[in-house]
Amino acid sequence: MIEEISLLKPGWKFFFRNDQGSEIVSKIKIAQEKNPSSIRLLKTTTGRRRIYVFEPEGSTEKFLIKAYLPAKISKRLKYLLRNSRCKQEFEASQKLKELGIPAVNAIAFGYRLDKGMPAEEIVIEPFVEDAQQFNQVWKTLAFEQRKNLFKALAKMLAYLHKTGVLQRDFKPDSILVRKIAQEYELILSDLERIKIFRKNLSQNQRIDNLGKIIQAFFSLLPCPEMDWLIDEYATESGIPFNQPEKKIKIFLKAKKHLLKLAEQRKSWANNTNELIEKFEIQDMEIRVSKDIGKKAIEKFLEKNQLPHKGLIEISGKKMEIKETRSAKAVMENYFYLRELKIKCPPALLAVDYTKKNRGLVGLQISESEKTYQQMLQELPSEEKHKLESAYNDFISRLKFLELALNNEQLQKILVAKVPDGYEFSLPSPEKII
Repeated sequence: MIEEISLLKPGWKFFFRNDQGSEIVSKIKIAQEKNPSSIRLLKTTTGRRRIYVFEPEGSTEKFLIKAYLPAKISKRLKYLLRNSRCKQEFEASQKLKELGIPAVNAIAFGYRLDKGMPAEEIVIEPFVEDAQQFNQVWKTLAFEQRKNLFKALAKMLAYLHKTGVLQRDFKPDSILVRKIAQEYELILSDLERIKIFRKNLSQNQRIDNLGKIIQAFFSLLPCPEMDWLIDEYATESGIPFNQPEKKIKIFLKAKKHLLKLAEQRKSWANNTNELIEKFEIQDMEIRVSKDIGKKAIEKFLEKNQLPHKGLIEISGKKMEIKETRSAKAVMENYFYLRELKIKCPPALLAVDYTKKNRGLVGLQISESEKTYQQMLQELPSEEKHKLESAYNDFISRLKFLELALNNEQLQKILVAKVPDGYEFSLPSPEKII
């Protein structure tokens, strides 16, 4: 953490909720100087955000430090006009407490000034040890427990909307779950995108927020949890959101949110992040999955040339190499489809030749899948009907998400048998979007 966000640099300004906030900031400064191992990285993202866990010496209590690394000048100018993410979380935690809504308790917020502008920032909150993230609990539960959990989520959501609280970043990992007897207490975390109107939200605001939740939790994949959530929300709010015409509006909003997010995910192919490494060798701009890694590619290229087409294996990953006009674009398409939960061979390697208008892409090979037509010919009549029904659902989902396939691509759709039915995948992330 000293290398990324150091509270020992000059220019820091802090705001405290209570004496504990001031005390913890002092202890973090001491730890950064004398005991940096007491601060460990918990999570990183593709952007500037980092989350650390701090364990003060001689204490059993832990604290989360949410940090944003130094921002570009354009971002710093924005922070002069409106609240930063960390400040929003700090202020939202207090407002939610006043409204009686269970949420994490931010005890300190700070930012560092550089040339008169906010450069980096942190917010500190106690680590909730007796709770787990919603996504860690959800799929481990039996049927009735899962149903009760989603009913609890619907009740919380209805109460938020009734009190004028709009969580614009509802995700399964932004809700903590604490089990008390046979009930579930839900706690809001990641509060930086909460907006408080202090009046009942309109139906349009509710529909948009429900759409966001359907997108974030389910990616519009049909499941009973989706119906439980909408049905219980309709009961709690007294508004019939489970009627067909309102459900359609919710799903269309979910689609809008999902396509927007998928478009943003293309940027993952731009630079080194937790998913890929980007670097240059001679006239090649290379992007490689961290499952393979830069060192493995460099070692391979010391002794070999990449074929224009064919099979190669690096770091135990078998890939089919194909020529393409832009390998970066293929990797962007892969991240787009990944967010839509449309399975396709992962683009593990993208090589663009800077002096030539062409590139090479390496797609991971799966030996367990067959084409839809191959699988259909091998099955008995009763099982064929199940496969055909699943296939039609998959094609309908592609059309709903505005993904157009030509006849050749349709013929190459892959299918694998899974415990609960059939799983389909596209033959390649190329030329889909």
